[in-house]
Amino acid sequence: MKKVIVFLLFFVGGLWVINNFDYKSNTKENTKATESTIVYKSPQELRKEHIESQFSKWDGSHPKVVDEIKKQMKNPKSYEHIKTVYFDREKVDNMIKVVCEFRGTNTFNAMIKSTAEAIVDMDGNIKSFTMY
Repeated sequence: MKKVIVFLLFFVGGLWVINNFDYKSNTKENTKATESTIVYKSPQELRKEHIESQFSKWDGSHPKVVDEIKKQMKNPKSYEHIKTVYFDREKVDNMIKVVCEFRGTNTFNAMIKSTAEAIVDMDGNIKSFTMY
């Protein structure tokens, strides 16, 4: 009787293993399916990804623009980022216009809101900068 129970346990266990084994994982059809799922991106999508890679994932600021803002501030430690937006000027001069809103203290230690605009090339280098 014990031999029959042991045999049935091994038999049922074997069936379970066979049913759960993935036969398709090593077939040519499966590898062809994964190769055909390659996604090609348009030049516009690649350009957008390249531009967005210049911005901070944390707060959306442009690090080189922030550095320039802090250089021109009376108290760089008081800098607080509000928001940053960009405009792609591909058709005009292949540059990016970055507009950054921020807060900081002025000469009288009052917290004020300001805006900075920068023209940035595709490598992230500032070509022109205005703060008002």
